[in-house]
Order: sequence, then C-alpha cells, then structure tokens
Amino acid sequence: MDDEEIQELDQLTAEALRPHQEAVLRLSEMPGFGPDASQPIIAEVGADASTFPSARAFSSWAGLCPGSQPSATHNQSSRSPKETALCAAS
Repeated sequence: MDDEEIQELDQLTAEALRPHQEAVLRLSEMPGFGPDASQPIIAEVGADASTFPSARAFSSWAGLCPGSQPSATHNQSSRSPKETALCAAS
C-alpha cells in the first residue's frame, strides 16, 4: 500500500465514524489514547459495545484479562498478552 491509498482509507474511516464522533472523542480523552487509537476500537466494537454482554466479556475479547488454564496435573495461570490487537493497531 502506498501513502495515497493509506490516506484514502483514513478518510473513509473518518467518514464512516462521523456519526460516532462523540464516542471517539470520549475514548480519546483516556490517558494513552488519541483519535488514532480510538477510531479502530470504535470501528471494531461499536459506539456502545452492545455486542458484549458484560465488561468482562469485552476485556476478554480485547485480551486484557488474564485467564487460567487448569489441567488434571497442574494449574497454569496465563498473564495478559503484552500486545493485544487493539494496542497493536495504535
């Protein structure tokens, strides 16, 4: 992809997210977030995250909550990944 194609995609993304500008701005106010990080999250999840039944489900989807992987012989805790898809996009 060249710079022109990337710029065109950025413009298309901004146009598609225009109805959700308030959500993008709200998310951008969080420390470490800006419009470039907020737009992909809103595009993926939606402005109200209604596709997730709970905050816990959203955290799990985003790779932000540790889990456990029990087995018959031992319990192995898994830490949160250092880089999630959301963090990599920003």
